[in-house]
Amino acid sequence: MATLKEFLEIVGDETAADIIGVTKRAVASWRRGERYPRPGVANRIISISRQHPAGPIDHAGIYGARPNSDSDATGRSLGTLK
Repeated sequence: MATLKEFLEIVGDETAADIIGVTKRAVASWRRGERYPRPGVANRIISISRQHPAGPIDHAGIYGARPNSDSDATGRSLGTLK
């Protein structure tokens, strides 16, 4: 699976904006990691990516993998509370 950044780098900002239905500015901000697409747009990207040669993307490829429940957002262990 590709990440959103990889997908956008292969497709290009202008083409991605056209096929997703958003502005080039939005695509550029996603590619740079400044913003993330809203859930409805993310679902559209996932659907489009399944038929695109650049490869499929899933939610983890857009938003990053979810940390384990026993770790914080940085992946550090929270340990056990006693």
